[in-house]
Amino acid sequence: SKSMIEEAMAQARDAAVAVDFVRAQMPWLPLQDGAVSAVLMAGSLQLVDGLDTLMREVHRVLAPEGVWVASTFLPPTPLRPFHRALGLTARAEEELRNAAERAGLVRFERVRMAPVMVVRAERPKVR
Repeated sequence: SKSMIEEAMAQARDAAVAVDFVRAQMPWLPLQDGAVSAVLMAGSLQLVDGLDTLMREVHRVLAPEGVWVASTFLPPTPLRPFHRALGLTARAEEELRNAAERAGLVRFERVRMAPVMVVRAERPKVR
């Protein structure tokens, strides 16, 4: 969201860190091939319909050895019907791992911190 990007920009400025932020409509990322060293998708994977398309886009825009980090909400079992009714898609670790691998990303890892799952993967180094 715009407010999240504004907060991130303020924190980066306070920390004297040079970071570019881009707000995009998923799954398309308006960046050149290999243009970024990292893609961060905080709390948004449950909003994506075209997971494979998104993962191909992440691979495309990442530079070699670039890192993708994302998080998604893991609704408790009793809340899953309400989650689906809102048009949200709960993502399982295996689904995310498989989509990342199909897109060409490697070294997939996950951390579960209920009710959130954080995942990461990398674009391989060019040989």
